[in-house]
Amino acid sequence: MRQTSARRDLQKRQTTDHVLQTTDHALQTTDHALQTTDRGLQTTDHALQTTDHVLQTTDRGLQTTDHVLQTTDRGLQTTDRGLQTTDHALQTTDRALQTTDHALQTTDHALQTTDRALQTTDHALQTSQTLPRANALGVRTCSGRTPIPTRRAGIRRRIG
Repeated sequence: MRQTSARRDLQKRQTTDHVLQTTDHALQTTDHALQTTDRGLQTTDHALQTTDHVLQTTDRGLQTTDHVLQTTDRGLQTTDRGLQTTDHALQTTDRALQTTDHALQTTDHALQTTDRALQTTDHALQTSQTLPRANALGVRTCSGRTPIPTRRAGIRRRIG
């Protein structure tokens, strides 16, 4: 019985040793699992920080794109106003050219009228040279001078 009792004690010790070794192994595995979980959490945290950075960068990119679109819109509005101003300037230039053309036609008409007036004056001068002059008829002023014919009454009064 002693052997049986010693054998039982030995088996109990071996079983206890085995349980302790298994428990130690389980604790090491749990420690390893905790370390792996910690690394996973660190990686997840880093991924979240990276995602946050990407979202911030994307937001800045969208803001920049919005600013570019607003600037482009203002540029297009300015270009449209410039085109309207150019169109108005072209219309004004066209009106100025029409006015200039009319002025040239009026000037041409005035020159033709002046030419006719000069021809009439020339004809009148040629005709008046063939008529006898007033001093040829013996007309004299009270002082005995020969009057100079003029059409202006004021000069005639001063002479006479």
